[in-house]
Amino acid sequence: MLWLGSAPAFHFVLDEGGVHAEGDLKRRTVGSESVQFRANGEEWRAASGIKGVVWERRDGANWKAADAPAYGNRVYQRVTLAFDPQKKEGAAQLVETGHYRFTNANTGEVHDVWVTDDNRIRRMKVGDAVELKIEN
Repeated sequence: MLWLGSAPAFHFVLDEGGVHAEGDLKRRTVGSESVQFRANGEEWRAASGIKGVVWERRDGANWKAADAPAYGNRVYQRVTLAFDPQKKEGAAQLVETGHYRFTNANTGEVHDVWVTDDNRIRRMKVGDAVELKIEN
């Protein structure tokens, strides 16, 4: 989870709550992220700054300031924040090489996390509701 919260850039595919989003994260420093993605036939861009997260929507060849789509903040948080919940088991359990599983102690949701040999997250599932795939 440390890698997810500090990686300088990656490509992602996120499926959650009926939304399929595919895009890229860029991070100058932790807390200074920008995300650009396509979802539901629209292209969005969001970046953190002094005013919080500022959103833009592609309009032809241009970007225009816009309110976040209903699912926007959820997508932004899933790819920028490395949420590491308290685990019912105390620690993530090794299922097989590169695959860990744990249960969120607060919600009861089962998390499956697949990592590369150098401990980068490549895929994460939260029950049947969320799937995040990451490519570098």
